[in-house]
Amino acid sequence: MPADNTLLTLTDLTVTATLPDGSAKELISGISLQMQAGRALAVVGESGSGKTTLARTVAGLLPSSLSVSGSQSSLGSVGYMFQDAGNALNPLRRSIWQVEEALRAQGVPRADRREQALSYLARAEVPDVCRYARRYPHQLSGGLAQRVLLAAVLAGNPSILIADEPTSALDVTTQARIASLLRRLVVEERIAMMLITHDLSVAAQIADDIAVMYQGHLVEQGSVREVFFSPQHDYTKQLVAAVPQRTRQATTNGANDGTH
Repeated sequence: MPADNTLLTLTDLTVTATLPDGSAKELISGISLQMQAGRALAVVGESGSGKTTLARTVAGLLPSSLSVSGSQSSLGSVGYMFQDAGNALNPLRRSIWQVEEALRAQGVPRADRREQALSYLARAEVPDVCRYARRYPHQLSGGLAQRVLLAAVLAGNPSILIADEPTSALDVTTQARIASLLRRLVVEERIAMMLITHDLSVAAQIADDIAVMYQGHLVEQGSVREVFFSPQHDYTKQLVAAVPQRTRQATTNGANDGTH
């Protein structure tokens, strides 16, 4: 690992789609950024801004119909935590199977999978692990389904974790618990995390740094405090202004400054 702990470097990354009339449209344009071990980067922006396209490019999940230029350099593997755990999990399989399947893909012997799967479920803070390991996705709350999905992703042993709107469909209390869990993984396990969100309050709870996407471009980057208290781009100023003052102050009072 490099001395600066950089796990991902993107340089002038551009994704282009070919339209039915044969013309080309850039979905994201000239994106350059880095991610380090033990730090979380929140990519924020409105729907259609390009943040999910960026995440799926990093994870290698783009359809072959799209073309990519620029460069991407990464160390280790990338895990992707999809937005809707209910759709990402196999509805016909128990929770423990979801994790065991990821372990099987890693080549873990069958005799060892159950014990390891239970340990990953515990690592994702699934309570009463032996009980919930036997449940099917439809028997889980939204927060528990997210934890099971996270356990399956962690079983792939990623050095970079992409969390795509991980709290968007959850109640406020469960959002806070998932945010705390993700933050713990970053700090204690030195995972580099890319958080995809439209909610600056969630970004402040989890991330060290924020990258603002607008119409396919990366228009601003900085620490959480810099973006909240000294936004430079007009679009960023609008995003920050939309956060209630009380929420803005509360989230940035505890904002992460990288001094873990």
